[in-house]
Amino acid sequence: MMLVRGSAPGPWKDTIEWYPLQRFYSRRELASDFLVHAVGILLAAAGNLLLALRLWDLRPPPEIVGSVALYGFTLLAMISCSAVYNSGQVVWKHRAVELSQADHAGIVLLIVGTYTPLMACTCAWRLLSFVWAVGVFDIAAKASRGWLDRLPLHVVCFLLMGWSVLIAWESVAANFSRWACQMFVTGGVLYTVGLVPWGIRRLEGHVAIWHVFVIAASSAFFSVVYTEVCAKRRGAVCADSILNATTA
Repeated sequence: MMLVRGSAPGPWKDTIEWYPLQRFYSRRELASDFLVHAVGILLAAAGNLLLALRLWDLRPPPEIVGSVALYGFTLLAMISCSAVYNSGQVVWKHRAVELSQADHAGIVLLIVGTYTPLMACTCAWRLLSFVWAVGVFDIAAKASRGWLDRLPLHVVCFLLMGWSVLIAWESVAANFSRWACQMFVTGGVLYTVGLVPWGIRRLEGHVAIWHVFVIAASSAFFSVVYTEVCAKRRGAVCADSILNATTA
């Protein structure tokens, strides 16, 4: 049952019991978040189409095609899971736990999905394996609903996965342009800074603001995948790196 609290001075200021065990949310902030998700889904769908056309046109090596396809899938999966969880609380409230787990898994999948084509270009397979291992662990921790399912642990896992690229930064810089490296940093900073408003639960619209940061950060990484990763040629993939487990 949906509970509404307060009616004056207008319906957009009414507050609704939305996320379980959290505060009441105003209609206007929920509407804002719905709009952000709608834009995000459209952008992700359009982005997947652009990536498919780009891959068809440039015909990069198979490892690039596969990793970019995985990235596109995780991008759309993340925003879709987020939309269902954040905008479908009334319809699927009895499935709030499962939706929360799907939303969480979508975030993790986007992180590892973004890493995959970037690390495929640098052949930093050990680092990629580490990121995937942390991601699988974090999804399992969330699904356990036990003592490992703790917000601080999840945030640490997100940040650890996201910023572990610094370990292989020399190899990344050798394989990508200066502009691309700047986009990596910009995207990482946007994801990280976006956690601040997300964590301020009393801030009206904090969830929508967080999702704006997510879309902006995702756009930064998408621009690199589209312009540089898809354009990689056989023989141009993988510069020498002390972290390389294999070479192209």
